[in-house]
Amino acid sequence: VQERSRQGREQKAMAKGKLKTVFVKLMSNAGTGYFYVTRKNPMNNPEKIVLRKYDPLVNQHVLFTEKKKFK
Repeated sequence: VQERSRQGREQKAMAKGKLKTVFVKLMSNAGTGYFYVTRKNPMNNPEKIVLRKYDPLVNQHVLFTEKKKFK
C-alpha cells in the first residue's frame, strides 16, 4: 500500500511544469565589471530591473541594471 502512495506522489511532483522565474545578471553602472545574480519572474516584471546595491570595487552604492538572462 505504501508503494502505491509513493508512486502517486512522484507523478504529481512531475506534473507541476516549468519554473516561472529566471536568473538575471545585474551589472554595475560604475563600469567595474562587478555583478550580482538574482531571480525574477518575467510574468510579473517584464521590464528590466534596476537596483541600487553596493559595489565593493568603488566602495559605494551604485545602480545595477539587468543585462543577461540565464536558464
